[in-house]
Amino acid sequence: MAPPLHRPLGLTAAALAIVCTALICTAAQAAQIQSITPSGSVSSDTAQVVVNLRQPAVVLGRPDAPAPVAIACEGVQVEGQGRWVNEKRWVFDFNTPLPGGVRCTVTADPSFRDLEDTSITGAKPHRFDTGGPIVERIRPYTWSSAIDEEQHFLLSTNGAVDLKTLSGKVWCQSADVGERIPVRLLDDQERAKLLQSTGMGRADDYDADYEADDGEGDAPEPGTSAAADPRRYIALACQRRLTPGTDVQLVWGKGIASPAGVATDEPQRFSYTVRKPFEANFSCQREQADRKCIPVLPMRLQFNAPVEATQLPKIKLRAGGQEWPARAQAGDDYGYADGDLFDAAAVLADPARFEGRQIHSVVFEGPFPENTRMSLELDGALSDDAGRPLSNAASFPLAVATDRAPPLAKFPTGEFAVIERFAEGYHEPALLPVSLRAVEVPLPIQTLRLGADASDADIIDWMYRTEKYQPGRYVSRKQAGEDGIRKLPTFVPSETRDRHESYLETRALSLLDGASQVSQQTIPARKDNPDREATEVVGIPLEPGFQVVEIASPALGEALLAPDYEGPRTLYARTAVLVTNLSVHFKLGAANSLAWVTSLDSGKPVAGATVRVNSCEGQQVAEATTDANGVARFDDISGRPQCRRNGDYWHDRAYMVSARSPDGQDLGLVWTDWQRGIEPWRFQVPTDYALQGDSELAHTVFDRTLLRAGETVSMKHYVRLPVLAGIDGKSFGPDELLIRHNGSGQEFTQTLEWYKTSGGGLSADSSLQLPRLAPLGSYSVILRDNETNDDLYTGSFRVEEFRLPVFEGSVVPVGGQALVGVEQIDMNLQLGYVSGGGAAHWPVQVSAMLEPLAVRFANYENYRFDPPARRDDTADEAPIQEQASRKLVMDKRPLKLDAQGNTRFSIDAKDRSDRPQNLRIEATFEDPNGEMQTITRVEPVWPAAVLVGLRTDYWISVDKPLAVQAVALTPDGKPAAGTQVSVRARSHTTLTTRKRMVGGFYKYEHQYESKDLGQVCGGKSDAAGRIECKVQLEEPGQIELIASASDGSGRDYAAATSVWVTRKGEVWFDGEASDRMDVLPEKPFYEPGETARFQVRMPYRKAQALVAVEREGILETHLMELSGSDPSFTLKVGDQWSPNMYVSVLAVRGRLREVPWYSFFTWGFRSPRVWWQAWRNDTGEAVPPTALVDLSKPSYRFGVAAVKVGHASHRINVQVKADKTRYATREKAVLDIQATLPGGKPAAGAEVALAVVDKALLELAPNQSWDLLSAMMRERSWSVQTATAQMEVVGRRHYGRKAAPAGGGGGADGATRELFDTLLLWQPRVQLDAQGKARVEVPLNDSITTFHAEAVADAGVQFFGSGSAELKVAQDLQIISGLPPVVREGDVFDARFTIRNSTDAPLKAIVEAAIQSGDVLPNGAAPALAPQTVEIAAGSAQTVQWRVTVPYLGQPEPEARQTWTLSARTEGGKVVAEDRIELPQTIVPAIPVTVRQASLRQLTEPLELQVGMPGDALEGRGGIHIDAQASLGGDLLPGLTRWWRYYPYACLEQRYGKAIGLMDTSLWKGVADDLPAYLDDDSLASYFPPRRGDDGSVFLTAHLLAADAALAALGETELRIDEGSRQRMIEALTAFAEGRLQREVFAPRNDLPIYKLMVIAALASHGAAEPRLLESIQITPQRWPTHAVLDWLQILKKLPNLPQRAQRLEEVQQELLSRILQTGAQVLFTTEKTDDWWWMMQNGDTNAARLLYLTADMPEWKDEMGGLASGLLARQRQGAWSTTTANLWGQLAVRQFARIHESVPVTGTLAAALGAERQSADWPAQAAATGSDTASRPVNTSTDKLHLEFGWPDAIARLGDAENASRLAITQQGTGAPWVTISSLAAVPLKAPVHSGLRLEKSITPIQQAVPGQWSQGDIYRVRLVIHSNAQVGITALTDPIPSGSTILGGGLGRDSAIATEGEAQQRGYAIAWEERKMDMMRVYYYAIWPGSTQYEYTVRLNQPGEFSLPATRVEAMYMPHVFGEVPNDAMHIGPLPQ
Repeated sequence: MAPPLHRPLGLTAAALAIVCTALICTAAQAAQIQSITPSGSVSSDTAQVVVNLRQPAVVLGRPDAPAPVAIACEGVQVEGQGRWVNEKRWVFDFNTPLPGGVRCTVTADPSFRDLEDTSITGAKPHRFDTGGPIVERIRPYTWSSAIDEEQHFLLSTNGAVDLKTLSGKVWCQSADVGERIPVRLLDDQERAKLLQSTGMGRADDYDADYEADDGEGDAPEPGTSAAADPRRYIALACQRRLTPGTDVQLVWGKGIASPAGVATDEPQRFSYTVRKPFEANFSCQREQADRKCIPVLPMRLQFNAPVEATQLPKIKLRAGGQEWPARAQAGDDYGYADGDLFDAAAVLADPARFEGRQIHSVVFEGPFPENTRMSLELDGALSDDAGRPLSNAASFPLAVATDRAPPLAKFPTGEFAVIERFAEGYHEPALLPVSLRAVEVPLPIQTLRLGADASDADIIDWMYRTEKYQPGRYVSRKQAGEDGIRKLPTFVPSETRDRHESYLETRALSLLDGASQVSQQTIPARKDNPDREATEVVGIPLEPGFQVVEIASPALGEALLAPDYEGPRTLYARTAVLVTNLSVHFKLGAANSLAWVTSLDSGKPVAGATVRVNSCEGQQVAEATTDANGVARFDDISGRPQCRRNGDYWHDRAYMVSARSPDGQDLGLVWTDWQRGIEPWRFQVPTDYALQGDSELAHTVFDRTLLRAGETVSMKHYVRLPVLAGIDGKSFGPDELLIRHNGSGQEFTQTLEWYKTSGGGLSADSSLQLPRLAPLGSYSVILRDNETNDDLYTGSFRVEEFRLPVFEGSVVPVGGQALVGVEQIDMNLQLGYVSGGGAAHWPVQVSAMLEPLAVRFANYENYRFDPPARRDDTADEAPIQEQASRKLVMDKRPLKLDAQGNTRFSIDAKDRSDRPQNLRIEATFEDPNGEMQTITRVEPVWPAAVLVGLRTDYWISVDKPLAVQAVALTPDGKPAAGTQVSVRARSHTTLTTRKRMVGGFYKYEHQYESKDLGQVCGGKSDAAGRIECKVQLEEPGQIELIASASDGSGRDYAAATSVWVTRKGEVWFDGEASDRMDVLPEKPFYEPGETARFQVRMPYRKAQALVAVEREGILETHLMELSGSDPSFTLKVGDQWSPNMYVSVLAVRGRLREVPWYSFFTWGFRSPRVWWQAWRNDTGEAVPPTALVDLSKPSYRFGVAAVKVGHASHRINVQVKADKTRYATREKAVLDIQATLPGGKPAAGAEVALAVVDKALLELAPNQSWDLLSAMMRERSWSVQTATAQMEVVGRRHYGRKAAPAGGGGGADGATRELFDTLLLWQPRVQLDAQGKARVEVPLNDSITTFHAEAVADAGVQFFGSGSAELKVAQDLQIISGLPPVVREGDVFDARFTIRNSTDAPLKAIVEAAIQSGDVLPNGAAPALAPQTVEIAAGSAQTVQWRVTVPYLGQPEPEARQTWTLSARTEGGKVVAEDRIELPQTIVPAIPVTVRQASLRQLTEPLELQVGMPGDALEGRGGIHIDAQASLGGDLLPGLTRWWRYYPYACLEQRYGKAIGLMDTSLWKGVADDLPAYLDDDSLASYFPPRRGDDGSVFLTAHLLAADAALAALGETELRIDEGSRQRMIEALTAFAEGRLQREVFAPRNDLPIYKLMVIAALASHGAAEPRLLESIQITPQRWPTHAVLDWLQILKKLPNLPQRAQRLEEVQQELLSRILQTGAQVLFTTEKTDDWWWMMQNGDTNAARLLYLTADMPEWKDEMGGLASGLLARQRQGAWSTTTANLWGQLAVRQFARIHESVPVTGTLAAALGAERQSADWPAQAAATGSDTASRPVNTSTDKLHLEFGWPDAIARLGDAENASRLAITQQGTGAPWVTISSLAAVPLKAPVHSGLRLEKSITPIQQAVPGQWSQGDIYRVRLVIHSNAQVGITALTDPIPSGSTILGGGLGRDSAIATEGEAQQRGYAIAWEERKMDMMRVYYYAIWPGSTQYEYTVRLNQPGEFSLPATRVEAMYMPHVFGEVPNDAMHIGPLPQ
């Protein structure tokens, strides 16, 4: 890819001191050059030379006037084009930007003559260069790991290097050597290896776009061969071995020259560290630094260099006779684990598998014995990947010792848990388990108890406190004091402390000290563990209720708290628990909610419980009592709340729900976000996560969805409300209709007037006449509510240029059966007229292609039916899914239809794949409308009659079973019951080995391994076609599951899916910690009234279940007891279930108890009834608790099934009947409409929208909007979320010592047919009577076709339907036009017409044709066309044609029309018939008028210019256009306000940007009040309120201060940061600039000098910078990103005492000039691609804004202001820029620009004269600026343009007084200085390519050519267009002409051909805004053209024989038409269709 372009601007006279050089004439009478840019030494990528003359040198309007200078460059061939952008400025655009190291000379051309016929004499050459060759990229990266002692370096430079100059000027500098170390160049072989290893220089070297070292490098052009250019890709090495561990620099020094002799003037330094000697370091975790290893935690041996895995068996850890295995994981380049964990035994068993795999560490996993001495031994020498021996081998064997187990006090409950009240028995206290070890005896405990009578607010408060102070967090000392914590630890004085003293560890703070309601107790030691040296689990007895328990332990404090606390250190372990026998479950829905209360001991529902719902702040929201089923309903609780507690996001979208038992003794609670394990995402159903409910059901019915520009689209809008009970009406609807073109954003708005139908439905109708020049493409229809800003998308339509087809047809398989395992496919082809009758004996070509088929079935969306990956056991690469391949099995086979228009043909399918494929059949024919058209049929071809699909989770752990579901289906998607299905597993592993090369680089080798794991499950499918099983996968990694089945004929089918199996505990979130269960419907689709059966896959033998029918809320609930032997239930499907419903099951099981007979004597005697019930119902499931887990605790599972429900209960049966079967043109047809409701009752009062359209239109685009029922019955989301407290139950523990550590007439009436509208009738409000009937008259037009009548009905609020009828219009004799609708001047073509005889007798007809050209021809003449006589067989047709030459236009109009009149009448015979039609044809210029030149200037005084028509331009076309504006920017606020309205985020930068960007003082006040809270401890601003003392950002602080200084300059004192905060921020930035304050930056590149420039620029803007701050920065602007160059300009402007300031100010302006591209009206940046430094909030938009801001007050830039401002504004899209910072700086820059350059209101009159012609226009009054009345509000707010237009003086005038005839004068008669753009427009025959800012290439490739080397009708070609740009350009249009009558394929209309467009490059990316396939051209609009190359391909089918001229292909910037590129096109000769 080409590097980005840079270009210079010319400057004003005031800039002579900067850019004027020796090329200035000295003779007064001679033409004088004022300035040339670039000048001096500038950065590479210079893309333009600009020459400014002192006086007008050429006439305005002739950009191709001779050049004033010649340009020659050393080191590169000069390729490009020059042009005059105005009368004084000439620019030369290089085809590609100049590389580095180029020296150019600009010399005056002695042959040049100016307007006074003088030459440039006595001038000296002007020189500039692009600087010496600099390193753009280097490998290794400077930020990568340490380098090798003999490291090789690979450098990429910005230009060719004279390798001879490297000697002595490139060296290595090592910290341990006091002299330079020379370098050596590597030989070609070594260099080639490096290039291959790094990929540098390849066309796919994408890293080139993101240079990480020093410079803005770009990818090479595609096809670049780095190996062929050793002068740009240089490989070298230091000449001596580097010392390990030392810091080294590679220095690219001063004096390195290019072949042109341009040398570097500043060194570049690349810093590295040499890797240290190979060492192995042991580590383990210790309580304190001086203690031994903790025995329960792993020990590690870490290597500082990679070690081959085969050496693992050498490493052993021993103690006594015991040995612990060393385990390791292969690592990536950076030492991160990448692969399976393996041990020494695995290596010894298969050493070849581990060769080349590298490890970085070894781990020994304990536990280890306490207080034990151990030995870490190496059996043999270890070496790293470079073969270096272990430098500290003498340290081994290494003595290692374990300490005693560390102190432990750990609750298993986390911050909160539920403790069962009766877990220990009904007469024993509840116990809270805690694990203890080596803590105090006795251990003091504090308990705060809130009983059942406590308020919910108190409980919420304590839950908040305990979570806020959970272990691992820090809290500020101030916050802790405010929270009432009395005892705050202090720190030991220290100067080296890392942590800020104002923050304390939460575990060092007590929440209960000094609190009321606190009781004290101790935990004594057990007799068998008196010192607590062994780990034990102790139960703390607790009373019922909510409690906070806190343990205080100095022993834990001494071991675990940071030692910088003053002693004694006490650690506090705490938890909050709820002791209860109640479990609360809550369903929170968008429409309603409910609670279900059950008991923990039995799982039974609890009746009579009081349930309260509270906010997170403790405010009660609702209260209810449970019914007999334990259910409490809350109809007023809907949706998620919004709640903040002290500004924290603590349960901010949840309620706390409490339940109290009827006796008041028990309390349960649940938070509605307690969903762990049953989160909605786990169920893979459409989910409304926000619980806002589905939006309104809104739909638009269109009269038609395909229109031409200028037609009227009519619409009827419907709005309903989706509710839980089905569908409801609304009382009002959205107030505005918005129709938006998708791409351009052009919008049309209308106010909607809604009305209620008799049944209560809400509707509105509207229509829009599209502009004649409406953009083609898709339009979205949106209903907008301006109060809520809600938009409802309700449909879309297309606007295209098209011809209606005359034929309709079909291709269908013979027999209509599914194509299964076929080798020959028989097809029927039928073709006939849309008006009726077959296409007798018509020729057709048929092609067929097999193409991939992605198998998907409705109702089985979650199953994978894709066949398994292809496997080749001999391949080294992994198997991949079969690539999308297409095979042509029939290629343009000629067929001829029979007398009825039918034929049959066969397709050979022997070579079909064994995988499912689509067979695409395309029949291509010449339609009588003049186009070659295609009808298509796509039919699936199946390998078997049974297909199988798989469904699993995406990941699983090795220790958990994987649920596998398979389904067997027939090709029509029905279940295949009784099918034997087998599922096999196959593991896939790719082993990557890394081998070190000489010089520190690596090469990689990949080996693929696949292993068959055998059959893992199988079985026969049930009645629903399903098979389910559990699979235990033992191997981690990617596992492919393959399900296979055979049909009755033995044909096999297999499907595969992949699952990732992780090692135990490997996933960072427990995606498998799921309490989800499957709920399976017997079938996926039901009709209302049916009984649905569900099966529950629960793990319990018996459970209580709450079954809920849910959608927007909970519709119904059922309490059921489910049995494990038959866990199924049935529900009756109600009408309210449509269109879909979700059935959820929450199954709960109480505690399982062990009840052997003797348990009566241990606990049963105390509760005999409880014991008896438990003993009688004992299932044997109970498992005794362990010290870690209780499997018998109360449990739950939750599942949901999505059920689709039919629409029969909402369907209106609509019948439409016509009064006749055949009509003549202009008759009236009568339609009878009848509608009935479900059940057969008349749809009385229903309303019908009736559309009657040409059926041919539907052949191109069916109208899907007529299906109102489906639109209203769309699938709805699940809007209920279930939470349960049961997940928080801890369960019992075995108390004591732990066993292990925690780990359709005759003829026409003679009238001329001329009315051919595609729409006959649209009546949106046809009211049905009490019988549900209506009659409608339909006036027919002149079309002979079939019309389709569609009636769309709605009744009430929830009944919908549609019905249709057809109206056939026919006559005996018919003329069918095949004229091309659009032709060009001079085209010669065959005007073809088809004469059809639809009778059953032969006819002889005379056909006459005439053309009325009107004013088209200059002499008004029209060619005479001779009559023709044709004989037409019965039921057949004949073609007549005339060869016609299109006349030339007689006026300078963009287009004109001529009218064709055709008549045909029978002669002789029995049948008398005639037809007459009138047809328009559009003529467009062969050479269109385009903008050739444009210039922008401010009219500060009267302007006089000489203008002239471009050479070779056509007379009478084009002229001078003047567009004047009061302001370039105007009032930006409306556009910015729209942008910010939809901006969802709110960090400090975004809030500040919104307030300042909108200049909103009220918004600013809120930001200003909060600003101090966003400053961290060092006074740096943070994006969010800081949680740590160092959260602030240097970049954000600098950004805020820079914007604040700009506000000061604008006088916006009310928007300034307060003085205190500002000063603190300035001090912080000063500390950073001085190096006293550091911040780690997480960014793609670390470039401290660039960061400091931003900071110093911000300080300088406040007068707080000093020159000394720049001492550490090397001043090399040529190497900096543009934002840094702008920072440097800011610094230079603000530091007048800076050394060499004048020189540096000149240099920085030259650098900026070299980076912008001059176009005559705007300037463009050439460095876009490397200017996006997002982490610093910098990009191209902010750069453009800041450049305008900084230069607005600089006299040197005065003449460039208009270009800079318009260039910035051209970057907007829909009134705003792309980012928050760009919208802030854009506003500030435009206001600064307006303050200086647009400060006087523009009023009065603008007058202009060209020769004797005069025109004027009055300036309209301007509206006041919107927004706050701030100091910088713009005076001129309007950007509307006054347009004056002059034609070119004719030749007679020019031969007379040529000077006066060509003098243009413009005067502003009034106040102000408007901006004037003067454009030269002309029709210029193009002879060679022209580029003006853009360059274009075009190529044509035949795709289908009947006669090689010649074009014929029916041929197809592909066009490839490549746009080259040296700068980013905004919205751009690419226009390419096609021969008249041709068709552009690929638009997706009904007669397209996919086979013809196969292989078309898919470059339609995000940059393409929209495409227009017009009758005469292809036009593509881009949002932007980026620097480099942009390509586009499209395909054309030739329809029209003749000779056609083609205008130039042109690419043009939309709002900058003077930025363009053109290439000429040759004329095309197209022969007739070959027979």
